[in-house]
Amino acid sequence: MEIVTICSTKGGVGKTTISYNFGEWLAANGNQVLLIDLDQQCNLSQLYGLESTSNNIGNLFDKLNDEEMSVYHTTSENIDIIPGYKKLHRLIANIETDPHKYFFLFRWFRKNYETVKKYDYVIVDCHPSFDTLVKNAVAVSDVLFCPITPTEHGYDAKFTFMDDFVEYKESEAIDMSTEESYVRAKVYYIGNMVKHNTESSRNFLKIIENNPEVIAVLPNRELFNRSTLEHTPLVKMERSDESKYKRYASTYKEIDAEFKKMLEAFNH
Repeated sequence: MEIVTICSTKGGVGKTTISYNFGEWLAANGNQVLLIDLDQQCNLSQLYGLESTSNNIGNLFDKLNDEEMSVYHTTSENIDIIPGYKKLHRLIANIETDPHKYFFLFRWFRKNYETVKKYDYVIVDCHPSFDTLVKNAVAVSDVLFCPITPTEHGYDAKFTFMDDFVEYKESEAIDMSTEESYVRAKVYYIGNMVKHNTESSRNFLKIIENNPEVIAVLPNRELFNRSTLEHTPLVKMERSDESKYKRYASTYKEIDAEFKKMLEAFNH
């Protein structure tokens, strides 16, 4: 089982769209996938019609709720999900004084190992921050994918994120008995929303060209927007018999190649 968190301190960089389409791509290629919606906007849950379930990620962080958090089957083959909770920020505010506040998700994985061990990949979708919620995800992850974009502050978000990550890993997520960090995740960056015909994107590509931490570059394509608007992942569009999807063969091939690069990160 490999656990990957899609995270960034910047909003609007495509975290949920990547989580959705990469997860569906993994599942369509025969992998068992668990999605975890750790964003109170619940956009990932909405894509599966599960944004209003009473049993959700909130159960994990609610000290007054003894009900176990449930894993839901989706209509997509090989994909399960733990839905998000729209008032999650209120629950997090209530645990800020808990000395174990960064390890609620860690303890859940350990307690429910028999349930989760069947999954090949777990994908955690986070909101734009590096707060207690995101730190819970980082503590359980093998890999972190941080999207960066060719905008004024899009690339700078890389440095902000890394500063927060290092501080958490080396100062906060420490086992006091061994003085070793609980955090084992490797950090990689995904260039996202990159256009082929703008100066900003061309400059962005030059900057990241020889950076081994940037492992994939996803193009700015309207198909990504359509995938979330129509609740249809790119991999299903590619394999559909509908004529409206057939003309995008070259785009599917381009994105498929980048997803393969992301998959290789687990072997680095």
